[in-house]
Amino acid sequence: MISIALAALASPVAGAFVAGGLFLVVVAFVVYVLRQRTYFDGPYRVLNAHCTWHLEEPDASVAVVTKRHEVEFNYETIALSDYAWGDGDQFADYVCEYGTPLKPRVKDGAREYVVISLPAQRQRGDTATLVSHRTIHNSFPDTTEWVEFELKRRARSSTIEVRFPNGRRPTAARLWRKSDGHTHDVTSSLVPEGTRLVFRHEVRRIRRDDVLRLTWDWP
Repeated sequence: MISIALAALASPVAGAFVAGGLFLVVVAFVVYVLRQRTYFDGPYRVLNAHCTWHLEEPDASVAVVTKRHEVEFNYETIALSDYAWGDGDQFADYVCEYGTPLKPRVKDGAREYVVISLPAQRQRGDTATLVSHRTIHNSFPDTTEWVEFELKRRARSSTIEVRFPNGRRPTAARLWRKSDGHTHDVTSSLVPEGTRLVFRHEVRRIRRDDVLRLTWDWP
């Protein structure tokens, strides 16, 4: 600021050039800070995410959760983690297509974590599709049940899908989103596919730490 004032006193044209240069420096600094924030907001940024709950049995005693994340890595990474929470055995079985799950799993409150060792180190800027399949036992025993999908990082788009069992259709469904606190009746969004009902919902530009919760009533 002092240099700008002195330059302006000496020559208005010189002052304009100095002010313009300072503005560019400030802009460059802001861009740098934002880029660093992006790079260190977890090991990767999510481009697109899709999570599907397949409720296999009529009593929903067995479910398979398939996650598919298209990501771009923020820095060198050799391991990732996955986690789940809810009733029943959340990790009755776990298959990871992008790495090797390590044991033992770790519990932190209501959440259970698994660490995945990657087959090769991922470099900053690398892209990948991370796919996992998690089998749940005895997680939906009540007349009113729910699933939650949490995104710890921002994403361009996110889709949640729940495929209800053959022969057992929910009578009502509601969708709640943490970022706006609103609950919407989505019963009319349950569409038949063969002999089952399917709920599918896509959200654009997911915020960091957003949560989508689908709640439904069993007959």
